[in-house]
Amino acid sequence: MRIVRRGLLLAGIAASVLAMPTILTVPSTVALAASASQAAAPVGPVQRLDNALIETMQNAEQLKFQGRYDKLAPVLNAVFDVPEMTRIAVGPMWNDASEADKAEMTEVFGRYMATMYAARFNGYKGETFEIADSKPRDGGRVLVITKLVRKDQEPVELSYLMKGEGDNWHVTDVYYNGSISQLAQLRSEFSAPLRDGGVKNLKSVLETKIKQLQGGA
Repeated sequence: MRIVRRGLLLAGIAASVLAMPTILTVPSTVALAASASQAAAPVGPVQRLDNALIETMQNAEQLKFQGRYDKLAPVLNAVFDVPEMTRIAVGPMWNDASEADKAEMTEVFGRYMATMYAARFNGYKGETFEIADSKPRDGGRVLVITKLVRKDQEPVELSYLMKGEGDNWHVTDVYYNGSISQLAQLRSEFSAPLRDGGVKNLKSVLETKIKQLQGGA
């Protein structure tokens, strides 16, 4: 779980422990509860996503592609920081884009992500998700590690880089088998369309990819 570093004020406790036992005991209980809540907060969105993926896989044939998309899109938009992920995937050209192009690109990127998930999670063979670990990262971020457990096959590790505070945490990248960054892959994939025509061209390319995935699902 997330490690919360706190400074402990020790001076004066020994002198007051006999005179104020209740004051010392009650805050420590509250602090432990708060610490547990803070540590669990980054895991919550990942658990929500895992549950939605399993339910979608279990009902994949009945739902068809559009049903899977309709089930997963709102969860992905709530769990993922789509604007931040879009910015990272586009790279330096993001700074040169107009506000209108940024808004359109973010909307298309969100649909592209949801389309990819709806196309990939298209069947069920008894798979389950397990939350394996949660580790602190630089900048107050947290890496939540999950495993997709498959029958008669090695589990697939999916790690989610979380950013946020309090009870408000979102995914900013996904790592396959511990090291393969989804955003790094997308950034490489996007480099040619961006080079050939900037953000407007990339938007057009993604619209085409969305149609292709829909047709092949």
